[in-house]
Formats: sequence, structure tokens, C-alpha cells
Amino acid sequence: MAIFEADARRRAARDGGSQRGCSRLLTLGCLVMLLLSPIALGCGDIRMRIGNRPNTDLLETALRVGVSTRADVRAALGEPFGTGRSMLPIDPAPRTVWSYYYEEGDLKEARRIFLFVYFNQDRYDAYMWFSSLPK
Repeated sequence: MAIFEADARRRAARDGGSQRGCSRLLTLGCLVMLLLSPIALGCGDIRMRIGNRPNTDLLETALRVGVSTRADVRAALGEPFGTGRSMLPIDPAPRTVWSYYYEEGDLKEARRIFLFVYFNQDRYDAYMWFSSLPK
């Protein structure tokens, strides 16, 4: 019987310790939620910006189709966010495409620019862009 009583005492001591650990964890969780509640309720002013906003006016003023090179596009718009190949239904062969991406917003609303610059060999050939940002 002494063996069972010792085992019961060890379990009680172990369970009591885990209950204290759980209550500490619960207290810490409640404290974190209280500290973060202004952000979760929209009272905090969290703004984000991703990428670099390309100056789309330069597509018509500083760059010339068939004349400007990749180096000219890089100098005017900066480093692309991504590079790849594109095959549109109107294209006879795949073209190199550079993509530019910019986003800004907060927890409630975000606006973006997607810009795609197409090349024919090493020459600037065309662009396509979408934006929900005000000009």
C-alpha cells in the first residue's frame, strides 16, 4: 500500500506543478491579448509599403520603343521585382518580361501597382500596367 500512496503523492505533485504552469501561460496569454487589442481593433496605425513605386510617366517620356535598351529601362525604372518570359496570343515568339510591383496600405485597405515591361531581344518593346493607387 505504501507503494500506491507514494505513487499518488508523486502524481499529485506533478499535476499541481502543471496546473501552475498552465495558469501562468493563461495569464501571459491574456496580457499579450490586452497589449495587442488596440492593433486588433484598428486603433493602431500600421502602414505597409512593399517594393518601389515605378514612375510610369517615364514609360512614355524617357523610353522609346525599339530604341531603349534593358540598361535604359533599368536606369529609368530601377531594378525589376521579377524577370521571366511571356507568350501572349498576339506574340509570334516568347518575349522577355520584367515585372515591377508596389503596394501600400494598412490593415483595412491596400492599393497596388503591377507593371510589366516587355523586350524584343535587348530592346524595350511594350508595357502593360494596372494600378489601384491614385496618380
